[in-house]
Amino acid sequence: MTPENDKPQSESPELREKIVALDAELTEDFKAQFVVSPFLSRKIVSFQGNKDKPAYGWYKYKEAFSAGLVEYFLCSYAGRMSGKVLDPFAGIGTTLFAASAQGISADGIELLPIGQEIIPARLLAEREVAPDDIAKLERWITDLPWKASSERVPFSSIRITENAYPQETVAAIERYRGALQQENSKIQTILRLISGH
Repeated sequence: MTPENDKPQSESPELREKIVALDAELTEDFKAQFVVSPFLSRKIVSFQGNKDKPAYGWYKYKEAFSAGLVEYFLCSYAGRMSGKVLDPFAGIGTTLFAASAQGISADGIELLPIGQEIIPARLLAEREVAPDDIAKLERWITDLPWKASSERVPFSSIRITENAYPQETVAAIERYRGALQQENSKIQTILRLISGH
């Protein structure tokens, strides 16, 4: 390949016409397979459809599909599926939780740290939190135990975030992390999500 071929082509009128013609050809070839469903509105295909669902308000993950869309497709294939659902871009686990709610086994892969925090925290909150854990979480809400904590756990920063926070904010975050270390792993997982650390 020569260097001239490596350069992106500018969008000439001829190229644009060719793209439009190819699009029209593909649309014609596949129009018998297109189905218009009024149910599949903007709200249902985007994260907006999750606004009223518990747990989805923890973090506004705009890249997600709505749970309703995933449920729609899973129901469309009900009785014709075997095995597992694999979501290679699991995000905050929308597909995993929707499949699980329908009794379908599901696995997911997620590289973003926020998804890696949210999915386990939600699993814990929905399946493993005991009444004494709820009492501890309520204590964190009402008593704010980190404010009185003498234990501090530093957090790392990168050059671009150095001095990004006032010293009193850094101290509060470090005290929060110190107080967090006194809790069991379930509480730590949930409170780490809440704090963003």
